[in-house]
Amino acid sequence: GEHGGGDMVWQANASDPRPCLWGNMAPGKLVTIIAFLRALGVTHVVESGRMGGLSAFHYAQLGFNVTSVELLPVPGVERALRRAVPGMRFLNGDGVRLVPEAVDRILAQAPDARVAVILDGPKGSLAVSMARASLLSRGVSAVLFDDQAVSVRSWPLPLAYSSDPQLRAALPMERDAFAHAQQPGTMEYELPLYFPEKDVITLALGPAWKKGPSASGCRFEDTKC
Repeated sequence: GEHGGGDMVWQANASDPRPCLWGNMAPGKLVTIIAFLRALGVTHVVESGRMGGLSAFHYAQLGFNVTSVELLPVPGVERALRRAVPGMRFLNGDGVRLVPEAVDRILAQAPDARVAVILDGPKGSLAVSMARASLLSRGVSAVLFDDQAVSVRSWPLPLAYSSDPQLRAALPMERDAFAHAQQPGTMEYELPLYFPEKDVITLALGPAWKKGPSASGCRFEDTKC
């Protein structure tokens, strides 16, 4: 693997026919995202920031319809995902433009869809400004900002964070790090890269979060997510 933009980028072994998919996200954070999506009854996920493709694969395997967006595709990842998840849609280019277009396409084809957007790129103020300008006016149920704690003043609807003490107690980062460290071939630099305590995702409600019943049968107000 090689460091790329703060992440670890892995390349497929040419002599190994198995698909090479990976993720740089702690398992506990992925579980938090999936619980949040299910509490809202989300049906479609638009993930901007494919990288190694493993998170997109998990969302698809768990029943979400996935649109995968990537500015700088990693060779082999899209090909592996197409084989593993034939129904996934792929868009390569600038997420600032492609994400709103993907949301519009989904809602035009399925007006009752409950759409969540996961922004792993762009990041920072660009992600927030894009979401405010392009997603608040669209019927999304949630926007998730990866690696970013969005301020309450920056978003007009309720927010939650994966760093919430109750969530961290239920899904401790050190447990993920310990399990990873037990795997053969784990290198010392991987633990601070994959499991930093400051790692956080902002879980933001979208304008359509109350539309229709949730898949879980409960109200979001009753969940601690």
